[in-house]
Amino acid sequence: MINLLRKIGMDMGAGKKEVLHDNGGVITIRPSEWVEKGSLEYESMFKREQTDSIRTNIEGKKMYSLTSQAKDWFLEMQLRSDKYKFNKMLIVEDPFGEAPLTALALFTTIMDYRVRATVRGDSEQTSFVFEYPAEKRHRIPILGLYPGRETEVVIELLDENGESCDCREFSLSTKPLPQGLPEVIEIKEKQKVQDFCNTLVSGGSSFWPFVLDREGRVRYYLARKLEGCGIFPLSKGRFLCIDDRVPNAVQMYDMDFLGRVGRTYLVDEGVNYAIENTQGGNLLVVAGNSAARSSDESDFAGGNSGRDHSIEDGTAASGSESGGEKIIMEIDRETGEKVLESKSVSLFGEEGQDSVSVALAGISGIFRAYECFFDQTSLSKALVKNSNYIVGDVRRPILLQEEPDVPGVVPVTEADVHFEMQEDILYVYPSDSAVTGVCFRGKTCIWEVKAADTYQPAGGTDGAGQGMAIWLDVLPADTYDVCVWLGDKLQDTGKKITKQK
Repeated sequence: MINLLRKIGMDMGAGKKEVLHDNGGVITIRPSEWVEKGSLEYESMFKREQTDSIRTNIEGKKMYSLTSQAKDWFLEMQLRSDKYKFNKMLIVEDPFGEAPLTALALFTTIMDYRVRATVRGDSEQTSFVFEYPAEKRHRIPILGLYPGRETEVVIELLDENGESCDCREFSLSTKPLPQGLPEVIEIKEKQKVQDFCNTLVSGGSSFWPFVLDREGRVRYYLARKLEGCGIFPLSKGRFLCIDDRVPNAVQMYDMDFLGRVGRTYLVDEGVNYAIENTQGGNLLVVAGNSAARSSDESDFAGGNSGRDHSIEDGTAASGSESGGEKIIMEIDRETGEKVLESKSVSLFGEEGQDSVSVALAGISGIFRAYECFFDQTSLSKALVKNSNYIVGDVRRPILLQEEPDVPGVVPVTEADVHFEMQEDILYVYPSDSAVTGVCFRGKTCIWEVKAADTYQPAGGTDGAGQGMAIWLDVLPADTYDVCVWLGDKLQDTGKKITKQK
């Protein structure tokens, strides 16, 4: 029985609920939209210096790593305001807008207290119970809410003997799962999955990464519907989310289970598998040609599932029998730079467990399954303020010494090229393999990026779909016409970029 007397007040504009508790005090529940709105004023703290100097008619989009850190800082400021005590607790539903079955509790205490949080399952075995170190300021993650219904949550203060000395109980309601993701999912090919308390399932088709409890019920999912690659668990409660859209899986996000994006990595060749070299260390990522990308992921997930964190030259890469040549790269965790690259590397050895291949009843495709461990302690800490939130091989335009030797610029036509600005980075998505470069024609000079010098991920066999990510920080103040090379012709796209001082 939930110890609630009654709900009072409802600010429909902010979606604010206040709940009286019979142990005393009020619990305030806020929606994800409240965080999104409140975080806008903090984005300027994290933006790179060049961002505000660019004006353009190209469609713009904010970096996930920027908006995520601004939201995290907004929540941290709420906690540091000391407005929210244990008897006036703040609960934020889906605080980062990425994980709908999560919430975050914020409150302070006069003394250092350990905290125990329980998300009650339908049985004792499916309850999520976590304890947190003694502190005065508390960020308590709530994971494992049931979809489309109310879930009971208990938060307790623990004394020096580990006994509960005060508690608050409340319930949180969530929306139903997206269409196509059943609430209960049966894993047909069990292998070692039956021994997992919670199972993370990812990859295999266009689907949402999700976590199942022992009863096969979805207790977590990432709101992003990902193509093929999905997510890859890392240590300390983090994972790599491979974004196939920007462009062709060359963009990876370092995320946690609350949906916070800490850093964005750019990798030239595109990525279709990733692990850590050592716990918390550099990233080992697998890329390859189109044959490698289209090969069955079970070559990685099930055929040889032990993990070896060393790189050994002269050893055939796992899955090489599929006919696709693999490229394995070690990526520096802090800078995104390539430390080592090899075409003859084994990521897998005799020891450890990485993932297993599973089939799901009623859902097509072969998926990867991992034993899921939510590192709650890391989730209870604020992200480190980081303006260097995008790292890797971002290309910059090169100044041309003379005008390109072409008869003239072809007028704007319906070339199948999509442009997008993410802060001070221009993304180009050409589906026409004839696009060989991008040219920035200013009033006083011309800058250029060749397609061959930017991303060449495993894409279509005709080269179509290869993308470009171009950092515009080197462009001097000027107004530029954005043109693309179509074979030996230079076409004006009608796009303009003005770089201000």
